[in-house]
Amino acid sequence: MNALLMLISGFGFTASAWAHGMALAQAEIPGGSRVLWFQLGIFVVWVPVIILQYRMARDNTGHETDQNLWTDYPTWLRVAQYLLFFYAAFNLFTTDVPPGWNRIHFRTDDPPLPAIVQIQSSVWMSFYFAAFAVFYSSFRRHSRPAPHEANPETDN
Repeated sequence: MNALLMLISGFGFTASAWAHGMALAQAEIPGGSRVLWFQLGIFVVWVPVIILQYRMARDNTGHETDQNLWTDYPTWLRVAQYLLFFYAAFNLFTTDVPPGWNRIHFRTDDPPLPAIVQIQSSVWMSFYFAAFAVFYSSFRRHSRPAPHEANPETDN
């Protein structure tokens, strides 16, 4: 199940990055406002992420510790996650949004404003990548042999 959710979050990240690139290029996004449905996809992966993180945070004694969450994160994954978070925050505070954008009625066939897609897709990228990171670390944790299976000579 983690592998499937990892693939879904990887697809969500890739599609969000594509929408972000289209918005940065000021190109018309195929599908119009349907691209904004990527916001709902975040919930598809984040509900399992919350449940999985709760389970991963527990150690052998049943106590919660943040160190258990970070043990299987490779350094490159942690750095990329922080960079995407700061990039999303940067986009949120520096992108120029035209006045009155919140009063615009979006129809399905209307193309969304590139500035709106630019801001939202950077947040989508951050969320989808964070979900991918959690599923990836869980996949690594479960694919690694247990400590007593790794070196059977020490088992006496």
